[in-house]
Amino acid sequence: MIKIYACGGAGITLCVKMMPVLKENSNKEGFSEFKFNFLDTTDKNIQHFRINDNDVHIFKDNSFKSRFIDGSGSERRLNFDLISNGINDFLDNKKIANDEKNINIIIYSSGGGSGSVIGPLLHSKLLELNKPVLSFVIADTSSLGLIKNTINTLQTLGNLIKKHNKPVVVNYKVNNELNDDYKKSMEQVDSNILKDLNILSALFNKDLYNLDLQDIKTFLDYSYLKSLNIPNDLVELKISNKNIELKENEKISIIRTMSDSETSPEHNVKNVLHWKYGIISKEEVFETFKEKLPIHSYLVHNSLIEEIKRLKYLMDKNKEDFNKLNNFNFDITNEMDNVLINDDGFIL
Repeated sequence: MIKIYACGGAGITLCVKMMPVLKENSNKEGFSEFKFNFLDTTDKNIQHFRINDNDVHIFKDNSFKSRFIDGSGSERRLNFDLISNGINDFLDNKKIANDEKNINIIIYSSGGGSGSVIGPLLHSKLLELNKPVLSFVIADTSSLGLIKNTINTLQTLGNLIKKHNKPVVVNYKVNNELNDDYKKSMEQVDSNILKDLNILSALFNKDLYNLDLQDIKTFLDYSYLKSLNIPNDLVELKISNKNIELKENEKISIIRTMSDSETSPEHNVKNVLHWKYGIISKEEVFETFKEKLPIHSYLVHNSLIEEIKRLKYLMDKNKEDFNKLNNFNFDITNEMDNVLINDDGFIL
């Protein structure tokens, strides 16, 4: 089973949209079953949808001097303590510590105030419990505030590597950079996420020949591969049925899905740190994917570190242009704002 954790407004809205399609596919042979959970600091993103109350977790202040909570207003600091103190209650309630057979996927935007805190906190806790986990992170570079939150979210995920001595796996999309039309770009990102989840549903299915659960766990957490001594990184999960094009020094790990007529790896060994393959044995699934095979699900090591550098450059460039245009000293990137909280590696 694949457990989806939709965090914050963006994650919830997207998952509600995708849920009927993913659940329909999960009834077919060769695809994984999906189970959805919805987490937020407000019910405003949930109340208009038909979602089972048992699948919803709203973080509330239950202290003696409780304060009214209704969202985070894109301010990541506002509810950090509330979410951090309440995340274990959610994990205990769902008995996730006893979950041995499921793959966990967390979906959230990096630019908001709630999902970008809930998501990394949940990712951290699942790593601590040695559960297979990856995050789908939806970025946006259409304002200085969104860029700043995205930088801080990615840096926070990077800090989890040292905290847990494990890699952190992220499928990363940018809302507004695929098309000049913002709405079309968002729709394209949503469509790409749905496509990726469908492929992962086939890849993580128990019926795939030659690929067991531990293979998948090792793909998502290659710190299991002690003998290879692969450095733990902030790694980007990409999915493609085309030939993988890499920069000269780029390193990847691969899981491939293919037909039983395919045998040879189509990659240059100097770029590949680890690879496994699974053969689609269910005829119905093979018919769905035969024109797309082989499908490469691969981790690009260190690519998100380069993305953080790009975002910082974009931030500085936009800040400079803003100041010129408005004759105003806009100091949103003041390093004093980037503080680590409670030694958890969270940059807020």
